[in-house]
Amino acid sequence: MFYQHAIGLDLRKDRCHLVMVKSGLRETRVVTHATVDYDPELDMAARARVIGDIVNDVISRFPASDFDIAVTFPRELIIVREVQMPLSVKENLRTTLGYEMHKYIPLPPNDIYYDFLITAEDKTRQIIKILLFAVRRQDGDQFLILQEFLGQRVAGFGVEASSMTASLAATLDDRFAGGCVGLLHIGRRGGDVSVYEHGRLTFNRYIREGGGAGRKRLIDGLTGAMVDAAGRQRNTETKINWFYWDDADGIADQLRIPADFPLNRLESRALDLPSAALLPAYGIAVQTLQNQDSQINLLPADQRRKPSRLGYYLMLGLTLLVLTAGIAWGASVWLKHRLVMNQLDEALKQLRIEMLAVETLENKNDDMAQRLQEIGQLHQNWMPVLTVLQELSVRVPLSAWIQDFSFQKGRVQISGYADSASELLEILEASPVFDEVAFMAAITRSKEGKERFRISMGVQ
Repeated sequence: MFYQHAIGLDLRKDRCHLVMVKSGLRETRVVTHATVDYDPELDMAARARVIGDIVNDVISRFPASDFDIAVTFPRELIIVREVQMPLSVKENLRTTLGYEMHKYIPLPPNDIYYDFLITAEDKTRQIIKILLFAVRRQDGDQFLILQEFLGQRVAGFGVEASSMTASLAATLDDRFAGGCVGLLHIGRRGGDVSVYEHGRLTFNRYIREGGGAGRKRLIDGLTGAMVDAAGRQRNTETKINWFYWDDADGIADQLRIPADFPLNRLESRALDLPSAALLPAYGIAVQTLQNQDSQINLLPADQRRKPSRLGYYLMLGLTLLVLTAGIAWGASVWLKHRLVMNQLDEALKQLRIEMLAVETLENKNDDMAQRLQEIGQLHQNWMPVLTVLQELSVRVPLSAWIQDFSFQKGRVQISGYADSASELLEILEASPVFDEVAFMAAITRSKEGKERFRISMGVQ
């Protein structure tokens, strides 16, 4: 299939928010969502059983050939530190952080799970700024029990501030990717103030709400965090555009912030969610599905579910199918072209044979025409020849005889012997058939006493 699914779980002490999303060819959308309440006194194994049941139920109702599951830790368990390190350690940053973790978190590196985001690089001062997130191993291990009831490894354990990146990107579009956005997010036991520059988390502070005077403490803490975040941006001349989700209306109205801190309200229903409480689950599901590099994952790499290769294999198969179809189409076009060319070659060969036959017929026709012309000429000349011969047989005396006779172009030439060539000339001149009678050569006399003559004459 051409769609992938992901389930985001936002775990709280007394409830769990679930959102399933599906990526299509054009967009990622919410498939279903749910909220599960349970007794806050339950141990983690009992909670994991309840959560596993609801997840498996959702999967059975919305079957998918492949899906990932990601979880956000309760915000009160997360430790956040801002760290500066030399730019030269960037290539081995994770290893370096492991060696120097005790400077930032007073716990042995083996007793925590951690991840980080690079928030800024200052090449002039040769430093990098890092946002470090960590959770105690004993707290993290409790949530690993969840995998036993889900029937598979989870893709990652994230944090709320990081998962909100996807929610803001889907809501604000270019305003989020191209500017500086501040977010006020209120939970049941505290609130988060986060700043995102060009779509990347750069500041995060959590204010816990205590007992009795907890609400005032929360409001003062949120106000102070917002002012502090804005103060950091003064050097960059970048103004923060502040937003809050619709479930924080009561808190937003009570904040004592400067006039140049306009707060803009965001609607969770724009993402097809009935409540902003579902946004962390939605965000981490989208991040997992899209494999965003802005995602924080506190789960050790060796314990993560390997990314599904199904989509890759499907796309590879589809690509091969398209290539095969393209090659087959190209081959068919080439074969058709060759077939047409062969047919044209055969037709040209046949035409050459027919042209040779036509030329042969034309030559034969020319020969026949020539012969017919000659026959016609013979026909035209036949009657004068008969007339000439008949006239000669009458006119020439018996004492003379004709040795040679020719008839060409209307003239008769004769040669032979006679007793008197002159008398013969006069006889021929007197004929009505002949004209222009004349000797062609001098008269000579033979041994027998005969006169040899050559006479030319025209035929009337």
